[in-house]
Amino acid sequence: MQMAERTKVYDRMSADLPTGSQVVATVVQDHTGDYIRVLRSVRDDPLAGMLSRGQIDAAQFEAGRLWQRYREDSEIGGCQAIDTTREAVDGGRFKEPDITKMSKALRELKAAHDELEAYDNSLINDVLASRMSITQIAAARSVTSGRQICNLMERFRGALEELAVLWGFAG
Repeated sequence: MQMAERTKVYDRMSADLPTGSQVVATVVQDHTGDYIRVLRSVRDDPLAGMLSRGQIDAAQFEAGRLWQRYREDSEIGGCQAIDTTREAVDGGRFKEPDITKMSKALRELKAAHDELEAYDNSLINDVLASRMSITQIAAARSVTSGRQICNLMERFRGALEELAVLWGFAG
């Protein structure tokens, strides 16, 4: 069912929020197929926070999410710390990495890296991989003036726009 065709949206938004929470109202489809209005935390997702505040557009958001997906696909993961206090279990194997998916992700990340300047690449990595806000990046780089912080945001937005054009989300 398309969002435009739906007739009812159930409201599941909480009125009691923890102090310091950062949330945005959104409509999602639940496991039954119904649409519900919920509050989604954007505290640890600076990209979604920027979209909800209108600081980036949908094409830039999609480009950022695709970059994150490629970054995730390019990594060999699944390693966890071994708990030596628990009994060893036979047959614990790691999942084999999908080499085709990994190769495509690495090619796309290289294309993105080549498209952007070094400073813009570092901003993309800080926000999308390290999940830092522009304010946190400014503090880490000893940027204090409002104009310089706005410049960081503009550079990040411009880098996302270049990625959106590269991957066909924007013209």
